[in-house]
Amino acid sequence: MTTEGGLSHRFLLAFILQALLISVTAFLGVWLARFVLEDVLVEQALEQEAAWFWDRRAGNPAAEPPRARNIRGYLLDPGGDAPELPESLRGRAPGMHELRSETGFRTLHVSERRGVRLLLVFDGEGVQLLTTYYGLVPLALVLVALYLTAWIGYRATHRVLSPITSLAREIRRMDVGALDPDVLRQERFVGDPDQEVSVLASALADFTERLDAFVERERNFTRDASHELRSPLTVISMAVEVLRGNPDLGTAGHRALDRIDRAARDMRELVEAFLLLARESGTELEREWLSVNELVETELDRARLTLPETRATFETDGVLYVRAPRQVLASLIGNLVRNALSHAAEDRVRIRLEAEELLIEDFGAGMAPEELARAFEPFYRGGSGAADGHGVGLTIVRRLSDRFGWPVAIDSTPGVGTRVRIRFPEGEFRRGS
Repeated sequence: MTTEGGLSHRFLLAFILQALLISVTAFLGVWLARFVLEDVLVEQALEQEAAWFWDRRAGNPAAEPPRARNIRGYLLDPGGDAPELPESLRGRAPGMHELRSETGFRTLHVSERRGVRLLLVFDGEGVQLLTTYYGLVPLALVLVALYLTAWIGYRATHRVLSPITSLAREIRRMDVGALDPDVLRQERFVGDPDQEVSVLASALADFTERLDAFVERERNFTRDASHELRSPLTVISMAVEVLRGNPDLGTAGHRALDRIDRAARDMRELVEAFLLLARESGTELEREWLSVNELVETELDRARLTLPETRATFETDGVLYVRAPRQVLASLIGNLVRNALSHAAEDRVRIRLEAEELLIEDFGAGMAPEELARAFEPFYRGGSGAADGHGVGLTIVRRLSDRFGWPVAIDSTPGVGTRVRIRFPEGEFRRGS
């Protein structure tokens, strides 16, 4: 699930937002209707009532001003007086006037014909009651119906999504090292899974069974390969040591033994690296604080045994300690150093340690941009090619660095050389040690 709460949480938020939007829209509609009723319909009603009265008075000068539940009229003759006329209505000019009221709104309409003034007062208290009874009450009923419909829709959607969320939860809890296909069976799900969910769950269960069998085969291969590959390499190394003691072996023979010993050692370290990468993770390996300086020096000493002409330098003003499995860090540094030596011109290599970074430079032919882009590909040796090696050193470095969080970068200049830089963000650098 990409967000906290998953699909059910998203649908719940959608239904809540929908209900809020409906409520706001409904209340705005009622408020607009009330505004239209008070400010438009009432004014039109007063104007029509005044016009009707003046028409009636033209035929009957003794016609009384309108009297109704919500409208009360007052007639003011020229120079005359109307004792019943409230003081707040006196002196009003013709037109519409809003009056103050504690119980509701009041509107005054003043018209005049031939010196006679007609004052019509509309009491809005009754209109507000009508607005309440015939506006808000039906609105509340409609909102309740909408809320119930939205809730029923949400529950139905939640019931449909429950098997999917349950399936996702079980998959997230699964351990690749201990797969159990039974947790993906349909009867383990919450809710009522439909056909599509059942098909998906069945396919995932079958895939889990095949994956479990594959993982088991990988474990068996790693265990068997660890024994079967180390044994012949050990025999080769022991035979080399025995042959070194033969006094009849000439200079050419010793050079051949050195090459055999070097090839066996490279093969042993390559097998160790492959076995490390074949494991599902590196969490089961024992970690300890290791000195990068010591591992670099050890690798350079090994190189000088087989390549006495090696001109490799190691520069640093401190010691870098990294907490890691010994075989992992040794394989990483060993592959970097051997790769640099195999490509260096006249075996010139410079290694520098700067705080958290290890920089290894060779002064060889370098790589073109298209070669550099493929440097980490398995079995790729570049256009220039190396005298020795299998084309997997940098591939192993990249995979180990990705697994243990040690960023590695490489840049190269044709005719100048190649620089590989690897960082150890969690390392401890002790200057001057």
